Amino acid sequence: GGGDDDDDGEEGWYARSRGYWASLLPTRAAMLGGLDTVHDQDAAGSLALLDFLTQKHGLLSTLALDVGAGIGRVSASVLLKRFEQKFRLDCTLPFGDHLGFHLLIDVP
Repeated sequence: GGGDDDDDGEEGWYARSRGYWASLLPTRAAMLGGLDTVHDQDAAGSLALLDFLTQKHGLLSTLALDVGAGIGRVSASVLLKRFEQKFRLDCTLPFGDHLGFHLLIDVP
């Protein structure tokens, strides 16, 4: 196959991804590619979806895992408001360290 991602294989692809995210400032604007104006509507939609799933389908609010948590935008705006225990997983630290979440694993 043919793109740059094939040159280094899966490991190289992940290394480039980690490098990209590590190069960004830990801001909402950077995480959203400059589209930070969508944050409020995105959070409101996520909260509404969780409320619907809880009311109509019995979604439990005991535990949440934020995979690719970044700076914790979704964690702080959504998960902290709806779940008792919150965990985050991200390969780029210290993004989100200020949230007080339990860090499951530091992916090297």
